Amino acid sequence: MSTLPDATSVANWARQTSEGDHRNAENLANYLRSLLVKRFGQLGLNAEESQELAQECLIDVLQNLAKFDSERSAIATWVSGFARTSIRSWRRREYGRRTSEITYDVAPEVAVPDSTIERMENSFGSSLLKLNVIDRELLHMRFNLGLSFDEIAERANMTSVNARKRLSRAVDRLRRDPELREVMGLETSAI
Repeated sequence: MSTLPDATSVANWARQTSEGDHRNAENLANYLRSLLVKRFGQLGLNAEESQELAQECLIDVLQNLAKFDSERSAIATWVSGFARTSIRSWRRREYGRRTSEITYDVAPEVAVPDSTIERMENSFGSSLLKLNVIDRELLHMRFNLGLSFDEIAERANMTSVNARKRLSRAVDRLRRDPELREVMGLETSAI
C-alpha cells in the first residue's frame, strides 16, 4: 500500500486550504514539500539545496493556491511550473554570486594609504549630499540596514517597484559622480 495520497485527495486538500479550511493544510504542505524536493533533485540540485529551495518555493505555491484549478491540471503538474521558475531564479543568483565572488586566496593584497581612504570617504560623503534626502534614506535602508525592496517600500510608503527604481537611479547617480570616480581611480570619460 502506498503512503502517497492520491491526486484527488491532494486536490481536495488544496481546495479546502484555499477556502480557509486548514484541517489538511499540514498534510498538503508536507506532500508539496516532498514533491518539490524530489523535483529539484531531478533538476540537479543536491539534497541540502533541494530542501532549501523547496521551502522557498512552497511559500510561493501556498500563496498562489487559490489560483489552482484541478479541472485544468494535476497539482503535481501545477507545482512543477513553480519549481521550474524557482530553479531558474536560483541558478541565475548562484551564477551571479559565483562570478562576482573572489576567493580569499586569489584576492590580491593591496595596501591603500590612509590619506586615500580619507579622500574616498570625504568624496563619497559629498556625493551622497548631492542626492535628494529621500534617496539618501532609501540607500541607508538598503545598504546600511540591509532591508529588502518590499520592506523599504513598506517603510517609505511606496510600491516595491518604485523603491527599486528610485534606488537604482540613486546608485547610478553615485556611479556617475565625476568627483567620486576620480578619487576611486576610475575613468571619468566612461560616464
